[in-house]
Amino acid sequence: MKLWKGIFWVLVILTLFDLVSLPFSDDIEVYDFIALTIGTLFLIPYYGYAYQVAIGWKFLWQISFVVNVVLIGYGIQDPFIENVFYKPEVVDIVILLLLTSSVFALLIPCYRYAFKSKELWSEGI
Repeated sequence: MKLWKGIFWVLVILTLFDLVSLPFSDDIEVYDFIALTIGTLFLIPYYGYAYQVAIGWKFLWQISFVVNVVLIGYGIQDPFIENVFYKPEVVDIVILLLLTSSVFALLIPCYRYAFKSKELWSEGI
């Protein structure tokens, strides 16, 4: 659990950095506030899994996991298509696959929190 606690705190620091730097951005859009809000809400499963705390409802975090996967998939779709189909250089494809794998590896605690922590959710009810 130390690893997931460390990852949780790194994500908190990155989210705080985004929050503090947002007012200093040249072109702030509504999308920036929506993304920051969603990113902050998605920290909750990391905390819950790292510290083994049931927060909210299991079904809520199952849905949030699916939404997170869809949003990440949508976000990497454009660079993936561009690097694979339009300028297929091996180095770019390998880097993209490594980064994509790393991002999806960060979803492991969200998945385990939502789907594999049955004892945690049975205690919380």
